[in-house]
Amino acid sequence: MKQIFFFLTLILIVSACTIDKLSTDNPDITEPNNNDDRLIDCNKLPLIQEGLAISYPRYSCYIDVAIEEKDVQVCEYIEDDFKYECYQQVAMSIGDLSTCDKLLSQLHIEVCYKGVAITNSDESVCEKISDETTEDNCYLGVSRSSTELELCEKMNSKAAFYAECKKNIAVNNNDESICENIGWEKFKDECFLELGVCSKITDPDLSQKCLSKEVDLSDCESADSFDKCVFTKATNVLNSNVCSRIANTALKYECYRDIAVDTQDSSICENMQLGNSVTESAVERSISRCNEDVASGTKDSTFY
Repeated sequence: MKQIFFFLTLILIVSACTIDKLSTDNPDITEPNNNDDRLIDCNKLPLIQEGLAISYPRYSCYIDVAIEEKDVQVCEYIEDDFKYECYQQVAMSIGDLSTCDKLLSQLHIEVCYKGVAITNSDESVCEKISDETTEDNCYLGVSRSSTELELCEKMNSKAAFYAECKKNIAVNNNDESICENIGWEKFKDECFLELGVCSKITDPDLSQKCLSKEVDLSDCESADSFDKCVFTKATNVLNSNVCSRIANTALKYECYRDIAVDTQDSSICENMQLGNSVTESAVERSISRCNEDVASGTKDSTFY
């Protein structure tokens, strides 16, 4: 009888230890180490959640609260490397340079400096960065809210970041003369595009995009047929430049023809030669049909 009692006692002790270990190892039932009222909802979330990728819902929630409250102290409740992720995100969000220094690696510190510089629109912070690419990227970020062209001259490289920086300054100053001094054609064209100076754009696609910029096509992106949506938009506002966004050649030609007839402007028919990989005879035939329709005021022709 004593032996049976001994074994039952031993089983209970082992079971208790096992349950205690499970409660420690199982992240879903780990108790939070804080009584912060701001984190009550966060503390209802599991610490670790496994799926296609492991996530940390509770700590992600802590980070959101820290950013919303602008309080880096919330990060102290995080017990693993997520704490440093929290430091970085809060620092960049509120523009607190001193919090960046809590990070463990120089790379993360400098990326954090870049974020703070952009948040505060403070180019002087970029000068604290030793990595030249990160430093240039920092100046580029600050340029999005700056009007000082001298900012771009602080860059180590005078390549892509430099050209984009000048584009940003030109747009912020609404100064097309700065666009003209950009050596990289891509960014020069984008600069003119953002300022609406369509005549100086060399890229045909960007030029047409510039000319059609006044028509909002954003809802066409989710339409069942982008081309048909653009056709409707173009013909409704009688803007033939928008027709160029239509990929289907026949529908694009019909778009030009309909607007040419409605506006009685046969010169719009000439746009049928732009950007189409059709034979020369087909283009000439389509233009001829378009002119005939403008003259008769009808829209009977079809284009293939």
